[in-house]
Amino acid sequence: MNRKIVIPTHNGSFIVQYAYSHGDWVVVSASANQVLMFSLNNGQERGHFFGTSPLISGNGLLAVENEASQITVYDLANSQLKQQYSFADPILFKSFSADGNRLFVFTADQTAFILDLTAKDLAAKN
Repeated sequence: MNRKIVIPTHNGSFIVQYAYSHGDWVVVSASANQVLMFSLNNGQERGHFFGTSPLISGNGLLAVENEASQITVYDLANSQLKQQYSFADPILFKSFSADGNRLFVFTADQTAFILDLTAKDLAAKN
């Protein structure tokens, strides 16, 4: 089954830099540090976030880098903040575990972190 979405750029107020899909979701990275989420089910925009380097987990989480050393994790079902993490050095790499419950982060000082995303604290700091 073919599905499509239309990405409104509001008369060119931003430019799509890249887009990818994961399950029912399409994530769009755009100029001016914008990240847009669309549902392939209905083609509707489901979230608008600010940051770069978006990454979707298999269980419906979105990780976005807000600054060189900060990651914010959102729940895609309701676009709500789930966790926010700050690091002493810029983030070089991030990847979700297969179950989406952990986030591996590698920083510029060559430190690796494995973050438990099931923790209840909404403002975790490293």
